[in-house]
Amino acid sequence: MGFAKLDDEFAGSSLLVQGGLELAGFWAVLLSMKGRDGRIYESVPMMARRCGTTIETIERLLAILQAPDPHSRTPDHGGRRVVIERAPRVWRGIRKH
Repeated sequence: MGFAKLDDEFAGSSLLVQGGLELAGFWAVLLSMKGRDGRIYESVPMMARRCGTTIETIERLLAILQAPDPHSRTPDHGGRRVVIERAPRVWRGIRKH
């Protein structure tokens, strides 16, 4: 087990403006789930169970995190926060950029 560093400018990030506390909370959960390789090997249903929410909510939040963010402080990859490689029934390779 390890830990996830939360940037000290997180409270002023476009992520909060874009999705409020729901998206910011999910982002923090994703950061806590990632392994040393920066990836999360977890199914969407399991993410929903861990977060105490629905599959539809998780899919909506993942879609936001995958979308370009023109206001991101990190313009790499269009400001996207995650890149998702999809395998059958499992979302793999959730990677912070």
